Amino acid sequence: LRVLSPMAPSVYQRYLLAAVAEYARANVESGRWPKDEALKLSKDAFAKLLPRGLKTPNQHLFEIMDGAKAVGALWYTVNGKGKFRTAYIYDIIVYPEFRRQGHASRALKALEAVARDAGISSLDLHVFEFNRDAQTLYKKLGFRTTGMNMAKAI
Repeated sequence: LRVLSPMAPSVYQRYLLAAVAEYARANVESGRWPKDEALKLSKDAFAKLLPRGLKTPNQHLFEIMDGAKAVGALWYTVNGKGKFRTAYIYDIIVYPEFRRQGHASRALKALEAVARDAGISSLDLHVFEFNRDAQTLYKKLGFRTTGMNMAKAI
């Protein structure tokens, strides 16, 4: 059964609303953005990365499927050229009612297979420091920390 299915336009609009709100919330929780500006900053970031929505070149948006049921979404882009191409995962989300059932693991393993077949050498992503559950999952799947952002409020 197919784990990743291309995102439909009707799904994209719902995904975008939820993803923008979640990214704003995560940036506030991490201390990166002030609460009163977070939603605008998030909307601006998504508009810059996805100016043509699903038709934005080199942006790949999928629904995570469990049989015929969509249980989440995954978005990545491909960076680099030649042997050093990476799939950068901008977002992976499993809808709350489907969490802790292995869907994120299945989606990342499916992406890994797709990427390997396309000659991509690594999967990269950012995870917020406060998101310990995601960090645990990524480490379990073989991801390792390659850098760290730090900030000091003044």
